Amino acid sequence: MNGKPPWAPVGLIPWPLSLGVFSAVLLASPFAMGAAGAGEEITTPRIESYPREGRGYRLIDWRQRAEDFLTFTLDPVRKGEYLPLMWWNQTKARTETTFGLPSYVGMKNQWGVFGIAHEGIVTMGVLLSGALLGHDMTRWIVPGSPEAVNLVRMQEAYFAPEDGVFLNRIGGQSGGSFWYELTPSILAGALVAAYPGEESLAEKWRASCRRWAEAALHLWQINDFNFQAYDLRKKQAVVRRWREPDSAAGLAFLMQMAHAKWPGEQTFSRETRHALDWLCAQHENPNYEFFAAFGAYAAARSNAEQGAHYDVGKVFGWCFEDSAVRGIGPHVKDPARGDGWGAVSGRWGGCDVAGLVGVSRGALSSPKMRGGYAFSMETFAYAWPLVAASRYDNRLARPVGKWMHAAAHSARLFYPDQLPPAKQSDWAWASKHTAAIPYEGLMEKNNRTGEPGPFASGDPSNQGWGPINLGIYSGALSGVFGAIIRPTPVAGVLALDTRRTDFFARPSFPTTLLYNPRLETAKVMLPAGGEPTRVWDAVANRWIGDASSEIEIAIEPDAAVIATFIPARLKPSFEHGRLYAGNIIADYSVTPPSPSIQQHAPTTKDANMP
Repeated sequence: MNGKPPWAPVGLIPWPLSLGVFSAVLLASPFAMGAAGAGEEITTPRIESYPREGRGYRLIDWRQRAEDFLTFTLDPVRKGEYLPLMWWNQTKARTETTFGLPSYVGMKNQWGVFGIAHEGIVTMGVLLSGALLGHDMTRWIVPGSPEAVNLVRMQEAYFAPEDGVFLNRIGGQSGGSFWYELTPSILAGALVAAYPGEESLAEKWRASCRRWAEAALHLWQINDFNFQAYDLRKKQAVVRRWREPDSAAGLAFLMQMAHAKWPGEQTFSRETRHALDWLCAQHENPNYEFFAAFGAYAAARSNAEQGAHYDVGKVFGWCFEDSAVRGIGPHVKDPARGDGWGAVSGRWGGCDVAGLVGVSRGALSSPKMRGGYAFSMETFAYAWPLVAASRYDNRLARPVGKWMHAAAHSARLFYPDQLPPAKQSDWAWASKHTAAIPYEGLMEKNNRTGEPGPFASGDPSNQGWGPINLGIYSGALSGVFGAIIRPTPVAGVLALDTRRTDFFARPSFPTTLLYNPRLETAKVMLPAGGEPTRVWDAVANRWIGDASSEIEIAIEPDAAVIATFIPARLKPSFEHGRLYAGNIIADYSVTPPSPSIQQHAPTTKDANMP
């Protein structure tokens, strides 16, 4: 990684006395990989190790699972042990009323240290899942309430005026962890995108982004994002016990969201570039939690829309290969003894675990008992930016499709009804109440007996946080899988919605990512929307065909298609390496130009003709 300049000591880094000297400096981005989507396919060794066809591949109904989670969680009158999960918070700390959820079942008091005992990452994450599933969370029918409730507006309670940003808990303070302090603003931004009518929430989010932009500028000026946190009140970078250099990726994503919402504020565009410039200059994997995935998206979108040349492949690889900043968990120690944070592969106890996000050498119950430990929340979170990124850089189509094929199968093991009772810690509670809440994690070994896993459990009971390892925190973003993943008539071939989690995107056409894990060509029928439509494959740069009701798409073995559904009434054209239909970009990288683009699309029978 870039070394710190000599004036930047470890500890507290003060805000510069003057900003004027830097205000006009915009660095070029020398990390050339060609135009968006051009060049060699992107992949990683870890993804290439995943099985093409998993043994006993099983796809649960991810949408229904997320719906069941939402219904069970947002019910303040449900009866049972450790129930209800939801409660009304009448403290009037920031808003008249808000609501709380425990991070884990049975943890209403949140270790007794949070005061107002709920986390913004949990409540905002749950509401985002609801939004992605198509629900109006501003008019949610809460059991026991006489009328619909605006749960989204209540999230303004997490805005901390003293720090000027959204924080993870009401009454909290910045300076503890970039991940915990940036993620609430990212979630708030997604809610603003989903509910544009919530103007007060939007203005608080704008203020939050401006405050983070100031921090990002400071970090760029000292040429170092490699800190644990940033104290927004003191305007100082902080290192106490560990470092989170992927903060640059999280900041780039947040700034890019803000610029897409308010394109007139060039500060947001500038800080997107600053964060990505620093991130892509790193030579070691900086991924601390899951911001690397958001950085890959920010790089891909910047290349596609702004003509930048960021190394998407490098940042994408960091998501899956071993992190250089994680130690024997949970925080950094000697990198040579790292926990292997990234994405796991292989089989545990005869079960496929490929694609799950976690560690391969983690401390399961003590430093002496180590093994793989994968996490549900982080696995769901990765899908948010990575599936959307494939539309901006079609080199990601096959690796993202292959990863999602594996993860959609393996991630079911986080749920109580997908494992035998002896292979999990809390079947007694789950069997009485619900299987819709996932475990925090899946372990390679039983952390209590050392017997081979997989064993579904978590940190609450292991660390003494609470009695149950099933997490509302863990399932808060399960709606990402529920909204993105659709089965097709061909077993193992998934249809992934690349636009569902692409917040503040420019106008676009319905776009589906399909990956074929099979050993033979797969022919998949997809609905075409009911009007005359031309279907374009952004990976192969070719027309697939015409349709009005449905269309057959052929996918070669271990290959991917990005199918874009373009109304036939719009004339396609090629300009500056892009495919347009009307004034909307259908494909950001058409290389080399196809003569057929200037013509009407061929019929289905002639789909492969030039």
